[in-house]
Amino acid sequence: MRLGVRGVLWLAVAVAMMLGSASGAGAQEVLRLRVGTAVAGSGLVDVLRPAFTRETGIIMQTSVAGSGRSLRDGMNGAMDVLFVNAPEAEAAFMAAGAGLLRAPVMRGRYVLVGPPGDPADVAQAGGAAEAFRRIRDAAAMFVSRADDSGGHQREMAIWGQAAIEPYGDWYYEVGLGAWRSLAVAEQRGAYMLVDEATWLNHGSPGVLAVLLRDDPAFGTVYSVIAVNPALEPTVNVDHARRFISWITAPPAQALIAAYTVKGVHHFVPTGRGG
Repeated sequence: MRLGVRGVLWLAVAVAMMLGSASGAGAQEVLRLRVGTAVAGSGLVDVLRPAFTRETGIIMQTSVAGSGRSLRDGMNGAMDVLFVNAPEAEAAFMAAGAGLLRAPVMRGRYVLVGPPGDPADVAQAGGAAEAFRRIRDAAAMFVSRADDSGGHQREMAIWGQAAIEPYGDWYYEVGLGAWRSLAVAEQRGAYMLVDEATWLNHGSPGVLAVLLRDDPAFGTVYSVIAVNPALEPTVNVDHARRFISWITAPPAQALIAAYTVKGVHHFVPTGRGG
């Protein structure tokens, strides 16, 4: 059978429509999640990602940055959900109307690591602030992330509690993420405040040791925030709400509770399932 010019054109249109329909049917929707370096480095996201996709059909696309930068990027509507642990900065973000919904997901903690010989005797300190004062008084090397992350903000809060403004040759600011900063601390035999998940996953116990861990100042809460689509029309608020509902529900909270880093149950769920 021979087709005229009109027939050929109609056939081309029909094929294009079929291909477009098939492409649309096969396309998967994406949730843009910004996650902090501690959570990313722990490997927890690698457990949550496939579980979320299996249940919802939505692909979780993750990028990694410290909480301070994540919140600044969130102001530009660069992602749908923030997974952060900087409570004061998160409160300011919400107060500015940049977030629609904020929900706690889990708890973790920081630890103070340092050279096993402990030249500043921080292991004998009565708490975090005293430990920091001992480090300053001994002029012992201290590595700071200096990246406005949740960990860096917590470190600065403890210096504030100790009434110390850290500076000098003993205080080394690196401006790097958690595990890279830890690597610098190990190279220099320095003290550092680091989240326990990063220490467990990337630390070298023979080089540095955990010298202080049980202090109220070391506790941290990880929360998720849905970015306000008023900041940027491309923000997918429906996916964001679905993710927050999912991660705070019992099944996902059970995944968090069961997750271990080097055999340690580091994260404690705080949502509806925790």
